[in-house]
Amino acid sequence: MKAISILIILVGVACIFGYYSHQNSKKPAVLTSENKASDKITFVVFGDCAISKKPFFNEKIIKLIIEGTNSFNPDFVMFLGDGTNRANPYDISNLKNVFNQINCPLYVTIGNHDIIRGNNEGMKMGNGENNFFKIFSDNMTSPNQECYYSFAFKDTYFIVLNTAWQESKNTLEHKLKPESEQWKWLIKQLELAQKDYTNTIIFTHIPPVAWKDPVERQEFYKLMNQYKVTAVFSGHIHCYYSSVINSTKYVISGGAGSNPHIPKEFGGFYHFIVCTVSNGELYMDLHKITE
Repeated sequence: MKAISILIILVGVACIFGYYSHQNSKKPAVLTSENKASDKITFVVFGDCAISKKPFFNEKIIKLIIEGTNSFNPDFVMFLGDGTNRANPYDISNLKNVFNQINCPLYVTIGNHDIIRGNNEGMKMGNGENNFFKIFSDNMTSPNQECYYSFAFKDTYFIVLNTAWQESKNTLEHKLKPESEQWKWLIKQLELAQKDYTNTIIFTHIPPVAWKDPVERQEFYKLMNQYKVTAVFSGHIHCYYSSVINSTKYVISGGAGSNPHIPKEFGGFYHFIVCTVSNGELYMDLHKITE
C-alpha cells in the first residue's frame, strides 16, 4: 500500500505541474573556487542507503555508487539523508566510515531515520540529531550547530535544509514552516543568493510533495518561485523522480541502497545523479546501478 500511495503522489504531481526527466569525507572548507580553473561545477547527489547492523544495508549498491562517483572526479558530493536506519551512534559511525571512501569534499543532509529512530546504543526512540551532528559536523558548514547551513561555490549558492521533522506530529518546534527560525534563516539565504549569485540550489531530505501540511508545502513552493531557485534536491522516497514547478526543478534521488518504494519502470531503481552547472544552467545525468 505504501508503494501505491507514493506512486499516486508522484503521478499527481506530474499531472499538475508537468513531468520533466533526465535520462573520505573531507571537510567542506577545502572547497574553493581555486580547486579547478573552469567555471563549471560538477557535483554528485544520492540519498537513502539505510546502513544498519541489521540487513537493511545494501553494501554492494552504496559501494558501486561511491566507485561511480569517484570516477567523475566531482567538486563535491551531496548526500540527501537517511544514511542509517535507526540513528544510533554505531550506525552513524559506520556510515561515516563508508563515506570516507569518497575522494572529494562531502556534504550531508539529515534524514528522518537519522533522527527519530533512536539516539543511543539501546536503540530507544528519541532525537538522534545530536548523534548525527557530532559525527558529521565536519561535513556541514553550520556555525550554530544546526543541521541546516549554506555554502557558495563559484557562481552558485547552495542551501541545505533540515526537513527531517516534516512528517512528525509531535515535534512542531523543529519543523521547517513559515515563521520558524529555519524559515527566517532560509529567506535571508535566498535574498543573499538572489543578490550575488547566478544559481541557487537547495538540498534537503523530505521533498515538499511529502510534507503533511499542504499549507506549508504551498508556501515553500511560493518561496522557491519568488526567489527563482534553480533546483531542489531531496531524498526520502526511494526512487528517482524529477518535475518542474514554475521554473524550479524538483528532483527526488532516494536510490542509494534502501529498498525501492515503487516499480523500476516508474523510477524505483538504484542510482546516483551527476550534476553540472555551466553557463548559468543546471544539467543532470542519471546513472542507474545494476545489481
